[in-house]
Amino acid sequence: MPNETQIEINGRNIALDKDGYLVSLSDWSDDVAAHLASQEQITLGPAHWEVINLLRVFYNRHQISPANRALVNLVRRDLGADKGKSIYLMKLFRGSPAKTASKIPQASFHEIPDCGHFANLEAADAFNQIISQHLMRV
Repeated sequence: MPNETQIEINGRNIALDKDGYLVSLSDWSDDVAAHLASQEQITLGPAHWEVINLLRVFYNRHQISPANRALVNLVRRDLGADKGKSIYLMKLFRGSPAKTASKIPQASFHEIPDCGHFANLEAADAFNQIISQHLMRV
């Protein structure tokens, strides 16, 4: 696959795509997550793992990472109102919490230009291509 890089974790070579996401979801582990987080200058603590584990459950259920607004709502619902705020998540994961946090669990972030909340309707071809590529990886 073009534009791949590799990292070595515990003697294993792990392929990353050009954006730093795992190429193979089966390569995910806590050690890989900690390494990817460190590349973002983030040291994972209990608060990070709480969100990461919530994202992993969401991803396993829906096979997609939530966008920022959906992530905030998910955290608010499952972890409480004090944590379900953009500012809280931005402090944990810097910048776009959904984009940064999705690098760590086992998913990938895709932004479709000029598209709102209904990517599958507003940009069906681009959306279907992303989903098809994802399904080939899992």
